[in-house]
Amino acid sequence: NRANKAIEIANDIALELGHSYIGTEHILYGLAKEGNGIASKVLENQNVTADDILNKIEELIGRDEPIENIVDFTPRTKRVVESAFIEARKLGYNFIGTEHLLIGILREGDCVAAKILLDLNVNIPKLYNEIIKVINEGEDYQQQLELYLEAAKESPQKSSEYAYFPNDDLRLAHEQSNMRLISYEIESSTKINDKLYEYNVLIKTDFAPEEYTRVYYFVGNIDGELKFIVNASFVPDELSDGLDAGAYSYGEEDSSSVIFEN
Repeated sequence: NRANKAIEIANDIALELGHSYIGTEHILYGLAKEGNGIASKVLENQNVTADDILNKIEELIGRDEPIENIVDFTPRTKRVVESAFIEARKLGYNFIGTEHLLIGILREGDCVAAKILLDLNVNIPKLYNEIIKVINEGEDYQQQLELYLEAAKESPQKSSEYAYFPNDDLRLAHEQSNMRLISYEIESSTKINDKLYEYNVLIKTDFAPEEYTRVYYFVGNIDGELKFIVNASFVPDELSDGLDAGAYSYGEEDSSSVIFEN
């Protein structure tokens, strides 16, 4: 998910800088550089870029020759990850998002990442409030996703009540499908824009009950009403700002296709 990607970026920049550990400063860089998660977006809103953070890391810690292996997270970084896990659970999430890692950094307080944010003139309470605001907005969208998925366990007809389709033919094809959802696990979410969220979900259906398929679903605010959108190509033009519909694969292993596709 996005948080894992941010940590991978943190690992890469630490190696590039010749640092034999992953510190909170590297995690902060990863969150900004990742580009699509909630943390990246709220940092951007505070005019903080990955390049700004990298410049500060070099200023505060320096740069050595690149190395090949990382020793470990620093104790502070471990506390940040633990705090992120606790924060995610407290907010009802079964995954750690980039927003939870950023909250973990803010809660740690006395760390290099927090110092960098202060040096970049970030208003820490304002940043925290903005993260919470985005999380709260996202809860309504995720609830709509879960309404659809729970209904999908009953029937395609029932789930259709919560979904948006570009035309009646697509809705009818969905409702006439015989496939049922067995179980699902929401792995991560991404705010695409103010009216659209993307969800990375693992699903099992009665078509292949022994294996999970990864799909990318969407929930959008369409004319003031939240609606599940089963496919990236179904997203209305007015909600598509920041969405690259062509970036989504439609294969069995990595799909944004309809659960109940004929």
